[in-house]
Amino acid sequence: MVDGARNALTGYLYQFLGIASLRARAITVSDLDSELACDLVTSIQDGELVHELHGQDAVIKVQHASKGENVGIQYKHAKTASRMTIERSELIDILHVFDRSQREAQNRGESLDRFVLVTNRSLDENSQALFQKKTSAQVPPELVIREATQAGRKIAGAKKVVEEYGSAAAAAAAWHGVLGKLSIWRDLRYEAAVLELKKLATQHGLTPDEFDAARGRIISSIIEATVVGPLTITMEWLTECLVNAPDARVLRLNSPDPTTRSVAAATVRRKMTESVVRNDSSLIRRRLIDEVWSMVRQFPVVWIIGDGGCGKSVLGLQVLIQESSARLTMFLRGRTATHANCLTDALRSIRSENHSYLLPQEPVAKLLDRVRIANNGLQVPLLLIDIDGLDEVPEGERHGLRQLIDQLFTRARSGTADAVLILTCRSPSRTKTRALERLILEWFDTDLPDVIAGQIGAIHVGDFDDDELREAARVLAHDVYSRIEEMNLWREGADEATLGANPFYVDGASPREMEIIGSLRHPAMWGVFADLPFADRLSALSGSRASLETMAEGFLNRFVRKTVTRFTTLREHNIQASLAAIAVTPAHNEAVRERQGDWVQPAIGPLNSNEAVVLYAEALSYGLIREDAPGRWRWRHGFVCDHLRGGHE
Repeated sequence: MVDGARNALTGYLYQFLGIASLRARAITVSDLDSELACDLVTSIQDGELVHELHGQDAVIKVQHASKGENVGIQYKHAKTASRMTIERSELIDILHVFDRSQREAQNRGESLDRFVLVTNRSLDENSQALFQKKTSAQVPPELVIREATQAGRKIAGAKKVVEEYGSAAAAAAAWHGVLGKLSIWRDLRYEAAVLELKKLATQHGLTPDEFDAARGRIISSIIEATVVGPLTITMEWLTECLVNAPDARVLRLNSPDPTTRSVAAATVRRKMTESVVRNDSSLIRRRLIDEVWSMVRQFPVVWIIGDGGCGKSVLGLQVLIQESSARLTMFLRGRTATHANCLTDALRSIRSENHSYLLPQEPVAKLLDRVRIANNGLQVPLLLIDIDGLDEVPEGERHGLRQLIDQLFTRARSGTADAVLILTCRSPSRTKTRALERLILEWFDTDLPDVIAGQIGAIHVGDFDDDELREAARVLAHDVYSRIEEMNLWREGADEATLGANPFYVDGASPREMEIIGSLRHPAMWGVFADLPFADRLSALSGSRASLETMAEGFLNRFVRKTVTRFTTLREHNIQASLAAIAVTPAHNEAVRERQGDWVQPAIGPLNSNEAVVLYAEALSYGLIREDAPGRWRWRHGFVCDHLRGGHE
């Protein structure tokens, strides 16, 4: 290729990628090393960047006149030493082209109010002297073109200018007006434009090879658009060129919103409200939150183990919220995250709102590599993933989740700590050591649970202890706190609640008081109590049947809402009818109720047998019922069962 053709091609690439990099700067807001660069980026953020409009390489159309003015942009690039300076005649040509574009815009009812020359070249002595006269009151004499030679021969170029403007003086005056509005962005190298695009690509997690392909798509898209007319260089256009999805968000954690991280954080907060938590102020148990938070910083896997309704899910979500400003946080329900691509599908859904299907469905290792690329230099694990309710996943559907847990754990053990897993599960055993051992054998590929146990964190969550109940009262029911203290219901020195009979017994307490004690120590029921009006809370503490009925109704309403949120095929009235049928059906054995005979069979009618089994799992997860052994259950709160029976003992 001859030098002229090569230089022309390089100039076009400089223009194309320079324009695209302007849009990239408006997204990344990086390397704004001059007032002019900052001004242009601000204008692009407030308006539109259009390629090949009004005869200019680019035009920034500001939407709000109060925030700026429409800007015409020309790119001038040189690769050879002989072309690295701009002579005065070329500067005048640039002014001429800007003025022509200004008149074209006016003919279309638009305006060009400022002009920017973007170049890797410098002004020579004569052109620099002319540029310095941009603010002069008089038209610089060097702008007035000669119409004839000293011999009197007319100059052809001057004749065209005179025909266009009417006179050489009129042309000079017009060019002087443009000169007064001209700024020059010097020393913008081709490599700098490419680097700016690469920064944005990196924030999306693209590898160098993928960026080279994306750069080709940018150039191709601009060339194709040049044939048919102006192309608006939008963030969506640039993102589509880079990653194929126009609304894909960046993976860099500390980028300005909106990012995948910020959207993930909002998703986690929404999950929190779906868990029937009103707001952050209703979250207590700070000691447990801090304990999980500490484990997240030490181990690649952290188990939260406990009975139904003890707050495992809320605790995991609260830690996600706490970490969401520094990491990418993701919440997965165990029962719906059973396939091998569950994590990549979840990440795709928050990376792109409407075009997630256009993003690749990639292995977990590739996904983690992308997040690592986007956050080069950050040493902490970049993902915090909460998989909730592993006990609710049927044995036959656990393979995909086991694969995911194994991949992330193995990667962390090999020294690549990309992610931390929080796993919540009901305790499969009454003893803490045995519970963790059984969970490791169920979910990890190992015959040595003791070895794995030393490499993971585990926290066992139960009902409120005395300090937690006092904290709950101070934070959420401060107006009855003194009454709760007066009742002297504390069991100082007692062991953590178990599944045995009367686990909340306090010396001297009546059966009704014991029932109240038990209900207040249950986190799920405490939330209902805290929402009661002041008078109802006081009367409930005194054992009022009417107030306990109100608590039971609120508790059941929360359970039903949570269930239909998680299982959209179930209907509220069917759930309520089934629970009532279960409550009024005489048990085969009041002391030991069986899942099939005392739950599933009475529920059939409003529900089918499969739905009844689902409802049983939900009731166990929420704490509506408890299991003393697998498949053997009892009502957690007697007054809730009474309410379902219609108030009859």
